[in-house]
Amino acid sequence: MRILKNSTRTTISLNGPQKLKHQLKPKMNKTLQEKTDHFLQFTDEEMEELKMSPGDKFSVDYNEDGSIHLKKFVPLELDLDEWSKEDLINLIQLSVKWGLDFEETIEKLLENVVNELK
Repeated sequence: MRILKNSTRTTISLNGPQKLKHQLKPKMNKTLQEKTDHFLQFTDEEMEELKMSPGDKFSVDYNEDGSIHLKKFVPLELDLDEWSKEDLINLIQLSVKWGLDFEETIEKLLENVVNELK
């Protein structure tokens, strides 16, 4: 999912199964508009109220009742100066093995750890 912004409106582009109506929070309903991709459109006022900005990333959970739950990704600051040379070399090797850039490799490792904790 990604947020796009032009001068008059903000659009969140979704990849995934088609859902027609989704409740974002109490008293705020949005309708997915069909294009090549599915998207939710927010006014500038809604963006401000929801503390969303262009470029924000979200995970999308599809609920059994047909609604979706958007969870905003929060940036994680890592100080690589504190990491050992061995750990950095291992990350670089994984990055090459998985065909991902360094940041995507760290994201994948963190996702794996979180999934194991569930």
